[in-house]
Amino acid sequence: MLALLPNASAEEAWYYPDDTDRRAPVSPSWRLSDALVMELSDSIDPEAHGDVVGVEWLSHSPRIARVQLRPGVDSLALSRDFHEDPEVQWAHPDFVLDLTLYALPNDPLVTHQWHLENTGQAGDVGVDINAEAAWAITAGAGQLISIIDTGVDFTHPDLVGFSGPDFVDGDEDNYPSSENGHGTACAGLAASVGNNEEGGAGVAFEAEVYGVRLLGGETTMSDTYESITRSVDAG
Repeated sequence: MLALLPNASAEEAWYYPDDTDRRAPVSPSWRLSDALVMELSDSIDPEAHGDVVGVEWLSHSPRIARVQLRPGVDSLALSRDFHEDPEVQWAHPDFVLDLTLYALPNDPLVTHQWHLENTGQAGDVGVDINAEAAWAITAGAGQLISIIDTGVDFTHPDLVGFSGPDFVDGDEDNYPSSENGHGTACAGLAASVGNNEEGGAGVAFEAEVYGVRLLGGETTMSDTYESITRSVDAG
């Protein structure tokens, strides 16, 4: 028999993902199903529990089962109850996930950007940042990235953002016409616009850029401090 402890509140959106007491939050994008997934000792028959209406064995060694519950049972609270049973190794709801397809953006040079997601060329394997998988979670939409460098050229067609201060010349134009392109190149690495069929794609290709000129001439320590505070104030 399963010795169940009193339920925790059904309003608490957390669960135990493994055989520890580490709590994991429930993602807002997940939904609860009428099932649990659990690993059981040999002495437990899950079908003996009154809230269980069916069992599908996913593995027999170890004994991992998908346990179907009767309709209306709070699977989140019941999974926490099962967690307290010493004969249950772990138990958690069989969450319903909305998985998103992902792919490289359509910019023509993106396949040459080996640091994002290499394609297995000799010497490249294992040196990328797995950007393609990260883009399934976010591509930086709604974020502002400060580039504190030699200035950013916002006439570039593959960059979106706005100018911050120029601490070298002491004005608000971060990119004088005589400046080199180092800051613009860094801005492109960070946030070159993606899926616009032009150039490459930045790591956060849906983010915007805030350009600050601090390099390339005489500045002060307080300018360095202000370059950061101005960036924070800009968002």
